[in-house]
Amino acid sequence: MDPQILTDERVAALAEDPRNKVYRYVSREPLAQAVPLDDVQRLVTSCWQRFSELRTAALAKNQVMSKKAFVRIRDTMNEEFKDFSFTHPLIFDRIVNPESTQVHVDTLLFMINLRRNDPTEEGRAKLAKRVIDTFAVSKEEWEATHGPMRTVNVPSPFN
Repeated sequence: MDPQILTDERVAALAEDPRNKVYRYVSREPLAQAVPLDDVQRLVTSCWQRFSELRTAALAKNQVMSKKAFVRIRDTMNEEFKDFSFTHPLIFDRIVNPESTQVHVDTLLFMINLRRNDPTEEGRAKLAKRVIDTFAVSKEEWEATHGPMRTVNVPSPFN
């Protein structure tokens, strides 16, 4: 057996250990119809407003948000924005994140407007520039927050 491929039984055994996070790739059918960008924009805005309200209320009780408090907020958001979390899971996850700020949401809204007004490669380049200009950090800034960067040597499968 290829050591890179896990059997369902081995995956189930790994998942039983609470120290492990086991993810499964699940493909799903594409949506029958794309969600109009105006609706996506409205949902991003309302989802962010609701998340901000819940986060502010939780932080009023405790200056540091516990994992338990965040899970309660996330469960509420998943229920209230069930369709949105299904149709746009990556956007939903970016919004419903304890580290998200208004800058993240503004970038999502910029992306939606750019897609609406300039869906060309030039538009993609504008988005890439905006993301780099907004979120890029130097190696020193990264290491100050996350610790020293480490390089891992991975053997090539072609040798």
